Amino acid sequence: MKHLFSHKGCANRAEFVFWLTIFNTFSGLFFIAQMEMSQRIASSQTTVPLGNLLAVGLVSIALSLVGIVIGWCSLTLYARRLHDLNLRGWWYLGFLAVLVVLSLLSPITMRLAHIFGVLFFLCLALVPGKNGENRFGSKTGAGFYPRVVNQKPVFIACLVFALVVMIAQSLYSVKFADAQVQQQSLIFQEAPNAVK
Repeated sequence: MKHLFSHKGCANRAEFVFWLTIFNTFSGLFFIAQMEMSQRIASSQTTVPLGNLLAVGLVSIALSLVGIVIGWCSLTLYARRLHDLNLRGWWYLGFLAVLVVLSLLSPITMRLAHIFGVLFFLCLALVPGKNGENRFGSKTGAGFYPRVVNQKPVFIACLVFALVVMIAQSLYSVKFADAQVQQQSLIFQEAPNAVK
């Protein structure tokens, strides 16, 4: 299990797809839970009892902590997958920085960032690694994952499921961002009327 927290070594395609499927599923569920909770509180017309706010706050903190752990494991997994291709893991951080900038520019570039993320995942999932040892360590397949994922039908099923989860996350986050933009535009439209 400690292999999941380390950026050292290599991850073959099966290990990468298996763990990313697990990570994306959990992070997607946590993301949706957090967004739904915050949306319900923000749209509440009445005051929310303090006990409910504390419960929501504690759940949000717990979800955030789990999200940080999943994020770290995903980061190390991408680094190990890049190592298997004889590339430095730092390339993934650069790619993430580009995705963040694209996501912040506009709703259209945010959609492009999601498309690039899915394409990057597909490239890493489908391009075979280098055989044997490379400058980053041991040969591929030494990771912690069920070996049944090496079988083609199971690998394809995991890959398709991971893609579906990634696309669902992307669609939900774009929907949430659009709702936030719409809510902010309503606030700005109502602000001049409140001054009169």
